[in-house]
Amino acid sequence: MRRFCRWGAALLLAALVGLALPECFHENRGQSRTYGTVGAGKLERPYLVPFSGRNFRYFSYISYYLWDNAYTHSQVCRTIVEAYRTCEETCPGSQFQLMECSNRRGGESCCITPTGTA
Repeated sequence: MRRFCRWGAALLLAALVGLALPECFHENRGQSRTYGTVGAGKLERPYLVPFSGRNFRYFSYISYYLWDNAYTHSQVCRTIVEAYRTCEETCPGSQFQLMECSNRRGGESCCITPTGTA
């Protein structure tokens, strides 16, 4: 039984690492293109938003690394990063959380909320 548990744990760990690899090695480059609607759209050349910065962090490791929900259009990604840079000056000491964006192929749009609010 112990041997089975060890193999099961090893397989689970390998699966989790395998699911996270695309985010670990993703390179943001080129100009994104979108098609369709917010809920039923398609995203080409997606940008992966940074997991964290000086005053923000993505809300969930699972959503970011395992469910691939941190991709967005290149212009949106640049806007998010620039907005957080501006907030460093205009809202010093504040921390923000970035909620889910779309997956690599498109889908739901992102939400940004200050930490501690719904």
